Amino acid sequence: MSRTHLATRLFLLSLGLLLALGLGWGIALDRSLKARLLKAEDTRLQEQAQLVQLLLVDTPDAGLDALADLVGAASDTRLSIIDQDGWVRGDSELDAPALQQLDRHDTRPEVAQALAGERGLSSRTSDTLNQDMRYLALPTEHSGQRWVVRSAAPLDAIDSALSAQRRTLAFSGLSALAVALFMSGLASWQASLLLEQALVRTHERSLDTRPQPDEDAAEALETAITALSAERDRFRAVLEGLDVAVIALDHGHIIRVVNSAAGPLLRVDQSKLGQSIFEAIPLPQLRELLEDTDEDDEVEVIEIALPGATTVQLRMTPAPGGTVLLFQDLTRLRRLENLRRDFVSNVSHELRTPIAIIRANAETLLDEAIDDGPEPTRMLVGAVLRSSERLSALISDLLEISRIEAGKMPVRLEVLDLTQILHRLEEPMEELAQKEQVGLSCRVPPDLQVLADPKALQTVLSNLVTNGLKYTPSGGAVQIIATLQDDMVRLEVHDSGPGVAIEHRERIFERFYRVDKGRSREVGGTGLGLAIVKHMVRAMNGQVGVGESTVLGGAVFWLELPSVSS
Repeated sequence: MSRTHLATRLFLLSLGLLLALGLGWGIALDRSLKARLLKAEDTRLQEQAQLVQLLLVDTPDAGLDALADLVGAASDTRLSIIDQDGWVRGDSELDAPALQQLDRHDTRPEVAQALAGERGLSSRTSDTLNQDMRYLALPTEHSGQRWVVRSAAPLDAIDSALSAQRRTLAFSGLSALAVALFMSGLASWQASLLLEQALVRTHERSLDTRPQPDEDAAEALETAITALSAERDRFRAVLEGLDVAVIALDHGHIIRVVNSAAGPLLRVDQSKLGQSIFEAIPLPQLRELLEDTDEDDEVEVIEIALPGATTVQLRMTPAPGGTVLLFQDLTRLRRLENLRRDFVSNVSHELRTPIAIIRANAETLLDEAIDDGPEPTRMLVGAVLRSSERLSALISDLLEISRIEAGKMPVRLEVLDLTQILHRLEEPMEELAQKEQVGLSCRVPPDLQVLADPKALQTVLSNLVTNGLKYTPSGGAVQIIATLQDDMVRLEVHDSGPGVAIEHRERIFERFYRVDKGRSREVGGTGLGLAIVKHMVRAMNGQVGVGESTVLGGAVFWLELPSVSS
């Protein structure tokens, strides 16, 4: 066979091989690249949709469009949030007025698949944007219903990448054809060798010149997911470090999060995830509390008795995604409180008799035995009498507050006329006011009625007025003012004394807390009067506090109790 004939045959063979291989590899690479680009785009769209799913848990309905705008702008992706009826509640490409003009999307193929509980994928022309789009829709739970989070991106980037690949393949084919034409003039073995090398080089070149997709959006998404993962790990570390049992519920009262402290206290661990809280902790109080609570309610704190003589404090916090329950074991604390109350009560009872004997003997000595004795002796006996009286008052107050804390002082709420209550205080308070040389006045609207226990209210007012008279200097004034505010009656005791500094106001109702210890000893207080006031007012469903008087310039102690109309 002549070299010319061989060269021609080699030329035709190489040309046929190049055309066949080029066409085959071109089609295969074109399809492979398109599939890979679509898969990469689907992965990116799914990660964007999953990110919105995470953020959707804590987002109210009013913030759905803002959420879609935020994530869509950060990822260069169109994001839509669609409710169970197919209405678009948020879209990163449309403003609020435009959303109102959209029709229902439940007929869109990807949305229909997601509403059926599956991942939806679709490539089609957008009716809204009028361009070819790739859509991915994921089902999600929001407000106890199945919603859809849909992410979308134009197919322009994939089409551009495919066009670039086709240009690369065309260039490679022409190059291979030129090499084949050059090799056709060489010897057969050299032509064959060169042809083989050319084919291998063409194959390698076609693989090496694949376009790289833009990685900015993917990197931003990866950074966001990494940050969310780190935040989740920190949250889990803090959660496991608490000695308080924490259980997070969704809107259906299903357990979604539980920490390790819930196991020993409530017998609820990770195996209970996905189970109803009512099955895990079958307590009627818990069911009643959860079923009567919605997201607008405030934090509620109650005590619950668990089986086995365990007492826990339940703090329930409503959240946009459901409810968070915090259980703290109070068993040891309540046991210690009972021991303390029993000790105070027993010791007080035991001290009453010897203190009464000391007081009676001191009074006898002062009244009869040492009438004609030396003055120092009378002073010493007088000091003994005053100290015994103070001890007697202290023991009485300790017994009173022990009874209140133990629940042994029943409160009987009645409709009371404030004018009559203050009239009963008038005589003893007037005597003390004259003794302290302090003016005392009342300003009470006629026929003002309050719902309270008569004995408890009289004790509270007596303590507050006595406190004001003792701490007001001679020539000062104390004024009682009563007003009706909404469904509460507000009683204020104003004085022109030194007042109470801001740093002492939160603690002044604690037992034995004194603002000025020297002054307190001088006026002879026990340090328990205001603590008794606080407990009695709370027992009558009221509130008590202290502030700065705008009437007399000193302190004002106030209490609020329910009015009859409430």
